[in-house]
Amino acid sequence: MRMTRTLLAVPVFLSLMNAAGAACPQALAVYDEVGGRTAIDFIPNMDMVAASNTFRLILPDAAPIQGHVEWQSGGGRPDGLLLKDCPTGDATGEELAACTLWRGVVYAIDDEGAVGLLPGAREDAAQRLIMTDLSRALHFSTLNDGEAALPSFDVYEISGCQE
Repeated sequence: MRMTRTLLAVPVFLSLMNAAGAACPQALAVYDEVGGRTAIDFIPNMDMVAASNTFRLILPDAAPIQGHVEWQSGGGRPDGLLLKDCPTGDATGEELAACTLWRGVVYAIDDEGAVGLLPGAREDAAQRLIMTDLSRALHFSTLNDGEAALPSFDVYEISGCQE
């Protein structure tokens, strides 16, 4: 009788472990552009105090572009930024504006289609992201050389979790 209970408990235990392991923290989530060829990989960030999320925009034929999300103080919205060739150290507002390719709010869409704010780095990853105005901003940026594959849409869907 004891052996039977143990054998019956093993599948239940394994299914609970799989369910617990199914959640991916936002800091490790990987997204593919809906209907496009670009991707976004979130990466753990230990260096930046102001940014709760760090990510890379992956373009098919170019080096990844580093980005991060800054949470506005007082419970504001998550402000995403993509920066390229920014000066190191103290930089003026003009210098930062010149190297900012995109700045916009990052929204999350859950399984039921409800729109909310991007989860924090340690929270469960969003199923979909809206990177507001990303495609338009990049098409009007220095990245658009007429040949680069840039995002054509601002929505990304989760495609995996880094380990």
